[in-house]
Amino acid sequence: MPEDQTITQKTTPPITIWKKAPSSASPAFPAMKKGLLEFVVLKTINAEEKNVSELLEYLAPTPFTTTKGTVYPLLGKLCRQNFIEQSRGESETGHFRDHYSITETGIKHLAAAEKYWTDLKISIGKINRRQIMRDRNATCGYATHTSTLPNNHAPIDRNNTVMQKTTNASTPSEY
Repeated sequence: MPEDQTITQKTTPPITIWKKAPSSASPAFPAMKKGLLEFVVLKTINAEEKNVSELLEYLAPTPFTTTKGTVYPLLGKLCRQNFIEQSRGESETGHFRDHYSITETGIKHLAAAEKYWTDLKISIGKINRRQIMRDRNATCGYATHTSTLPNNHAPIDRNNTVMQKTTNASTPSEY
């Protein structure tokens, strides 16, 4: 190869891939958010009568941040179901605004929704505890198909047979 020729190697610049940052405007679980929004709006209005601007401002720092285009149809639905009532009042700026307050029917509906929410949280907690116990038992040498632990902390299988620690986890024995 002659001395006056140099070989240059072309390199391509590194590619930067940008991922869209998660935002509360597009949650991972939109159906869950939509279903809970009615509950959150009722709970908010139950605490204090609000107009749409106040409601949006109250929800803004939460995962339930939303727009007028979502809130107005929801408020209309809640009015038709007699869960809230609408009244026109003057705001601090002198403009007339619609204010929303909860009705007796809405209070009963909210109480039922709160009970259902509590039941859901308890059920999810039980599922989580069962999974933790299965994981813990699997690492301790117990059979992995256990449910809750009795007072003596020995796991029990689905037939309520108390299990002892063994090297062969598939052979439970009774006390």
